[in-house]
Amino acid sequence: MEIKRNFEPEMTLQEFADVHGLTMEVNERSYPDLPRFHARFEGVEIAVNGFLLGEFGDGETEEEAIEHYRKVIQNKLLVYRSEKRVQVPRLKPYKP
Repeated sequence: MEIKRNFEPEMTLQEFADVHGLTMEVNERSYPDLPRFHARFEGVEIAVNGFLLGEFGDGETEEEAIEHYRKVIQNKLLVYRSEKRVQVPRLKPYKP
């Protein structure tokens, strides 16, 4: 029997950022009750039911914050600087 498989496209977070000209912004916090770092693509929001949400990833290290952000944006519709819209594919785990 012949089986034709069609898989969802998949790429790394770095590849996705390079293709779309996005810059990852990582900020350190000084609040003791919150994770030390938060990360997000600069100028990017997530479109949800007609609204734009500013999302980010949290972590005790920069890598954890970026990996958390990868999980947050995966398979979502991103809006870049309120102009460009791009669908995020399945993203492979972040590896610095």
